Amino acid sequence: MRRLGGRGGRFPNSTWASVHFLPPSGSMEYMAREKATITLDRGKAAAARALLGVGSTSEVIDVALDRLIRAERLRADIAAYQRVPPTQDEVALASLGDTGGIGDDTDWEALYADDLS
Repeated sequence: MRRLGGRGGRFPNSTWASVHFLPPSGSMEYMAREKATITLDRGKAAAARALLGVGSTSEVIDVALDRLIRAERLRADIAAYQRVPPTQDEVALASLGDTGGIGDDTDWEALYADDLS
């Protein structure tokens, strides 16, 4: 891996790099992007670009990866909570807040029954 500055780096020196380097924009700030070759269904890529209203397949993949990462982290968190029940202190802490705004008639267990099996 090459360093940003100094001998053998992409920039003349580390000071130049810190002053002149502009990080790429996107969902992950300050994360270097790199080219990748992938095989995908062009029809799906076009449909996803249209649905998201973005101009490039790279943007679609960036959004898709962000959503996949978020979903898998949530799935792992849910699995962890299902394995270890809350303590009495955690139950008491949860009951301190105002839950009036989140009450509804949705049967969440039935809605996610396939995920629980």
